[in-house]
Amino acid sequence: MVELKYLITNGYVSKETLEGYTNKGWTFVATVPAKSIHPFATDEDKATIFSKYHDYMVPEQPAEEEESREGYELINCTECGKDKWVEEGTWALDKGMCEPCYCAYEGG
Repeated sequence: MVELKYLITNGYVSKETLEGYTNKGWTFVATVPAKSIHPFATDEDKATIFSKYHDYMVPEQPAEEEESREGYELINCTECGKDKWVEEGTWALDKGMCEPCYCAYEGG
């Protein structure tokens, strides 16, 4: 994931500011007229854009507790081989399949 940050100044940023951002892992992208980013910027204002790359992390799903699934039974699907919660009293459960596999099995 790429994070973007901009800094609006009256003119170009100083060399020290550029070094400060790059030392913190930011990459200089461009300097553009600030009016293209902010509606209240003056004609002299400049926007300096920086970027930083972050690894994308998939959020962990909380583990579901068996007690929290009242009316469902955890099975290992005979078709896809995955552990799935299936509603009790259904034909899918009788066949030992999860609901998506049972629908495919029935042609739906």
